[in-house]
Amino acid sequence: MTPSLTLNLGLRYEVSLPRTERFNRMNWLDPNISYSLTAPGFPDFPVKGGEVFAGSKNRYNYDTFYKAFQPRFGFAYSAGRGFVIRGGYGIYFSQPRSELLVPDHGDTRATMNRRPGFQHSKTNLSCLDRG
Repeated sequence: MTPSLTLNLGLRYEVSLPRTERFNRMNWLDPNISYSLTAPGFPDFPVKGGEVFAGSKNRYNYDTFYKAFQPRFGFAYSAGRGFVIRGGYGIYFSQPRSELLVPDHGDTRATMNRRPGFQHSKTNLSCLDRG
């Protein structure tokens, strides 16, 4: 643009494929499942949501998302001697939020431990590096 203004444009595309497990030992919560709780002498009680287990015909806990276009924009402006203003904007997608199932290496059985998924936060960082 000018000697004191730099613009950056970008576009990222990403496909996040669902995870599978060799022996279908996965489960997840499906909030759309409907069923009724029944007990003798009580009326049926409708309930939504339930646990789903992987099987040979249903191995994925979410559908593949093919529309993850992530535009990016950035700029740098030299506002004077040794003073630069930088900024940017972007749209970011992450993996569907869930807990990771990690093998328990201390146990010889095929048990799994629940560990929280990856989380990341970023704060603004300002610098005066003369350039």
